[in-house]
Amino acid sequence: MISDNAHNATVWVVGDNNTVSPKQIEVSTMSGDRITVLSGLEMGERIVTVGVPFLIDGMEVSLMPEIDQAQ
Repeated sequence: MISDNAHNATVWVVGDNNTVSPKQIEVSTMSGDRITVLSGLEMGERIVTVGVPFLIDGMEVSLMPEIDQAQ
């Protein structure tokens, strides 16, 4: 997750063709390594957790093997 100057929370979502796009979300509390997302994500959407500072809209990414992905 990233935040802009207006403190809007944004994640990078991976589309069907393995390209990424930013998506604004609404968050609530942070506790340790967990953040409560109130809205903006749909069940099953994949978000990027590694290399976020290097992404640009429409960039194609490679997915980690499913065994290594967070559940």
